[in-house]
Formats: sequence, C-alpha cells, structure tokens
Amino acid sequence: NSSVASFLMDTQFVVSGENLSVTNRELFELYRVWCAQNNRKPLGRNFFLREARMVANREFGASAVRTDTNYFIGIGLVTSLLR
Repeated sequence: NSSVASFLMDTQFVVSGENLSVTNRELFELYRVWCAQNNRKPLGRNFFLREARMVANREFGASAVRTDTNYFIGIGLVTSLLR
C-alpha cells in the first residue's frame, strides 16, 4: 500500500474541497510527519510529489498548479483550517 495514498486519505491530516489549497512544501512536510507517526519510510520529495499529483487527482479531482510557489488546488491540510 502506498504511503502517499494512505497519507492523502487520512482525514486527520488532509481534507478535500474546491476552495482549499496547499503548497507542495506544506504537503511534503506534513507527509514526513505522518510517516514518522505511522512508522512508514517517506519517499523523497520528487517521488512524493509525482505520486501525490496522481492520487490527489484520482481521489479528489485536485490539480497541481505550477507557479512561483507550486501548490495543489482541491485539497488542504487540516492544520490550515485552524489558522
């Protein structure tokens, strides 16, 4: 089972919604925390982002956007909802 898919489906960390977004950096940093808490070996950043784009699109209809700050639209972090 993919650690990336498991992380993205963990509703304690990631939620979906059309008005949500998260930067690649924020998503990867939380993924590493999730891996540590779940005794999973994290993928490297590039492999993580490649798989995250596929899973996020397939499961949530989220899309990756490339700008000065690369980010995902359609998913957000639970922690960002508390800001």
